[in-house]
Amino acid sequence: MTTPIRCSFVAAFVLLLSSIFLPAAKAQVADLAVSKSADVDQAAVGANITYTIQVTNNGPDDSAPAQLTDFLPAGTTFVSLASPPAWFCSTPSVGSSGTVACNNPALVAGTTDTFTLVVKIASGAPGTFITNQATVDSSTDPNDENNSASATTQVTGGTSSDLGVTKEVDADQALAGSNVTYTIQVTNFGADASPDAQLSDSLPSDMTFVSVTQPPGWSCSSPSAGSGGTVVCTNSNFPAGNTSTFTLVGFIPSSASSGSVYNNIAFVSSSTDNSLENNSSVAATTVVAAAPTLSTTVSSSSVVIGGTISDNATLTGGASATGNITFLVYGPDVANCNGAAAFSSTINVNGDGTYDSGPFTPTTAGTYRFVAIYSGDGNNKGTATLCGDANESVVVSKQTAALTTQASASTTLGNSVSDSATLSNAANATGTITFRLFGPNNGACSGAAISTSVRNVNGNGNYNSDPFTPSTSGTYRWVATYSGDVNTTGVVTSCNDSKEAVFVDLASPAISGTASPQNTTVGTPVTDTATLSGGTSPTGAITFTVYGPNPANCASSIATSSKTVTDNGSYASNPFTPAAPGTYYFVASYSGDASNKAVATACGAASQTFVVSQPSPSPTPTPTPTPTPAQSLNISTRGDVQLGDKALIGGFIIKGNANKPVVLRGLGPSLTSFGLSNVLLNPQLELRGSGGNLIFMNKNWKDDQRGLIEGTNFQPSDDRESVIVATLQPGAYTVLLTGEGNTIGTGLVEVYDTNQAADSKLANISSRGFVQTQDKVMIGGFTLGGNNTPTRIAVRGLGPSLSQFGLSPVLADPTLVLRNQNGTIVISNDDWQTDPGAAQLTLNGLAPSNPKEAGIFTTLPPGPYTAILAGQSGGIGIGLLEIYNLQ
Repeated sequence: MTTPIRCSFVAAFVLLLSSIFLPAAKAQVADLAVSKSADVDQAAVGANITYTIQVTNNGPDDSAPAQLTDFLPAGTTFVSLASPPAWFCSTPSVGSSGTVACNNPALVAGTTDTFTLVVKIASGAPGTFITNQATVDSSTDPNDENNSASATTQVTGGTSSDLGVTKEVDADQALAGSNVTYTIQVTNFGADASPDAQLSDSLPSDMTFVSVTQPPGWSCSSPSAGSGGTVVCTNSNFPAGNTSTFTLVGFIPSSASSGSVYNNIAFVSSSTDNSLENNSSVAATTVVAAAPTLSTTVSSSSVVIGGTISDNATLTGGASATGNITFLVYGPDVANCNGAAAFSSTINVNGDGTYDSGPFTPTTAGTYRFVAIYSGDGNNKGTATLCGDANESVVVSKQTAALTTQASASTTLGNSVSDSATLSNAANATGTITFRLFGPNNGACSGAAISTSVRNVNGNGNYNSDPFTPSTSGTYRWVATYSGDVNTTGVVTSCNDSKEAVFVDLASPAISGTASPQNTTVGTPVTDTATLSGGTSPTGAITFTVYGPNPANCASSIATSSKTVTDNGSYASNPFTPAAPGTYYFVASYSGDASNKAVATACGAASQTFVVSQPSPSPTPTPTPTPTPAQSLNISTRGDVQLGDKALIGGFIIKGNANKPVVLRGLGPSLTSFGLSNVLLNPQLELRGSGGNLIFMNKNWKDDQRGLIEGTNFQPSDDRESVIVATLQPGAYTVLLTGEGNTIGTGLVEVYDTNQAADSKLANISSRGFVQTQDKVMIGGFTLGGNNTPTRIAVRGLGPSLSQFGLSPVLADPTLVLRNQNGTIVISNDDWQTDPGAAQLTLNGLAPSNPKEAGIFTTLPPGPYTAILAGQSGGIGIGLLEIYNLQ
């Protein structure tokens, strides 16, 4: 028997040790939460409400069995329930009320399950609320704060008004023995009129009734004057959207102690008001011991921008006043002191006295207005000055700027002039300085300026105009205008101010000549080559005069010839054939023009002296008739017409003894029929003489000489194109093709000889324009005719040498192609020294001054030809195309 007893004891001891030393099992924790929302905030009886219910296990463990319970609220019946997997739900039958209960044996940690519950509003008074609550529970949930959620829906229908009330008092501080005035506004925010609106206001504490004003439609009962009590006002039909305003005046008794607070509450009500949140409003007034006064004075009524302004406020009648005074500055030019203040400062108050705002420096001119506000304290009523009070405005005036100017020094034509202006005494100046140039010789600076440039101003300092290059000599006068800005007055210099006039003199070109040959025999032609340099786009003519034989001085000439000047360069006289031996002099005289002074070589200059001797006798051959070479019948140039220096300028010479009838045409719109785009839409044609004088101008061919043009071969196909019919004396002429109104595009200028029988001829053409690529290269056309004899032709394409005349950008590397009427290339050239006729170009005085320029010397049979000037490798720039009929 002892053994069983011992075994039982050992087993019990082992169990005891296990309970002491083995770890306890971990507790299961699952924090369940529920959320609920309704699809509508308002619904009518008979409508459904759909609730979304979400149950979440926030962990950390899976839950023990979880329960979701939802008691359908009164007035609703069950429609349907959609539940997630693993939940087992019981519901009332459709159309019945009751409870929805769902169970889940174990909701996994981190899981959120969603239920959709639909109920129907079976009954309910309009304006009442249906609140549906859902709860979740589990034995493993230690937190019950998130175990319930509800959603509320208001039942709509019937009559609904929403009365609201606001209340304000005229002063939140008042003296004992004074009135306070309340402004009360009642508004019906609802959809329907209220049949029984009521406003009630009980006067607080010992405040007594003084008066009430009632708006139309309201009936008020009130205490008798001097008594306390309640004011009640009613309205049996207060329309929706209406607002009524009441003014209630109460009296604070003289016995009221300082610091007492009177809270006055207004209430509104109506049987149809379903929203009570806005049905009351309160206004409070504190009794103070004193009502001090505040008087103010600005430091100065006016200052100049950059100066400071300030305000002084004097507080009187206070009772040991504390608090603060706030100074506000409004401006510039804010007459009603609204919006943000430009400056504010707050000064602490320590009794009656004068307080200073501190300085303020305005940054913009105008009128500034001070307002001072005393805050009040427990014993003193707050007060403030008014916007626009006397002695509370300061006018901040603009700074007066100074403008001094200095024009560039006097110069000659071809050089630019400019002006410099120095702005001073301005306050952080902005705005602009406009430079205007008048002239030449416009002593009153009247009419339109010939040049205007504008500079933006950024503070005091020096500003420079654009340079301007005059084309006519005379005195030019500058006028500079500073616009001013918000802080600085504008200023303008006067016409004829000191240092603002520039005299522009004519350019002084130089001329030299070389006779060739300088030793010859009777009967051998001698020519003189004159080189004109230093001119400003010179025109006019060079006259070659021969004196001899053995002249004592250059008083009587024996021969003259003249060459039209188109620019600086070399010009050859007509050959002179001496008939007697002796010493002869050439004198080359440049005529000058509107931009250049006249100049001549000296009589007897060694380089222009040639000696003629008798030739050795020789048999005289029988002369043969010299065939008459073909002459130019018409000439034309097509190019890209731009503005200024990039316009298309054509020159031609009429040689002979008789006047020459010609027709000039400027075409643009009709060129589209040849596949060209961006044409010159409204060509304008000018014909000028050798001195630059305007002979004739035409814009539209029908405007001037319609009877001479219409029905002829020269009538253009477009009315906007230009035609000039003229009979011209022998000499040099210029045709200028531009676009009316500063328009640009591809244009064509043509010159026609309409009477080949006249004892004169078209000798050559020169055209200057802006050479581009493809269909915007420069194309010169000419026709040789009148007989079947070939003639010598020289063609030049210039570019780099044009830069000496101030032109930019120039065509850096011109190329020439000469084609016949079939488009076949007759000859082409890049650099003129490579042309087979280079020696002839030199001999005839036509060698270009730059080796990159192109030149062609050839002999052509009668017919039409085209010379094309372009840039090597697609280069562009201003170029000059010249075609000479040398015969």
